[in-house]
Amino acid sequence: MKRTLSALIIVMCIAYQALALSDKDYSEMMKDPGFAQADKNLNDAWNAAKESLSPAEFAKLKKDQAQWLKKGRDEEVKNLRSINAGKNLTLTEAYTLITDDRAGDIRALIPSDPDRDIYGELEASIKKLVPTLTKGKPAFTDGDSRIWKGDKYVIVEAGKYLAEFFTADESMTFAEGIKVGMSESDLLKIFGGSIRKDDLDSYSAGGIHQWTVFMTENGKIKSIRLTQSDTDTTQKTMDKFTEYITPLQE
Repeated sequence: MKRTLSALIIVMCIAYQALALSDKDYSEMMKDPGFAQADKNLNDAWNAAKESLSPAEFAKLKKDQAQWLKKGRDEEVKNLRSINAGKNLTLTEAYTLITDDRAGDIRALIPSDPDRDIYGELEASIKKLVPTLTKGKPAFTDGDSRIWKGDKYVIVEAGKYLAEFFTADESMTFAEGIKVGMSESDLLKIFGGSIRKDDLDSYSAGGIHQWTVFMTENGKIKSIRLTQSDTDTTQKTMDKFTEYITPLQE
């Protein structure tokens, strides 16, 4: 059976039949555009790593990938669905998130990779943290929209989807060590010149459906906000979200 991940299977001699994710499951998931894209992202990241890493580094990656395919991937999916119990996270959605996250992990091993999506890695690391912050009772509910808030963060979910994430908490560390409190210059180094210092206070990046905004003060990152624009969030919820984050921005 021809698959997008054939390069992984050929190089490592690992068949999906030996995994919890069966051929039938995989074929069905590949009909989903989101999973198909995540699968391609993983394959592209693997090929980039093969071209860029040293023989020793790539050998270690092959060993790690073998363990991930054999056991790690399915355990991550199981844990993700357990954490999101009650949010109707489907098996395909879980495998999509975990596969995309793995692609980001592999890309992160290639410092010179011109195709690295730092924003994508940042957004993935934020989404990975969200389930641990939304275990308790929401501070506000309106229909399928819910808000959770802490001393220095606010999270909005519309149904089972993340709609808004805002943090002014310096204890949260995301991809590439990005965090509130880091200097503007360090952030600019991470993004390799793709954003300018003059743009930081108003700069947003991402696709049509999501973007990240950094707010700065006195040369440091004051807050980080991730927005998903295609979620069905009520106006009352967004008004309450604004109310909750306003004191954190002062």
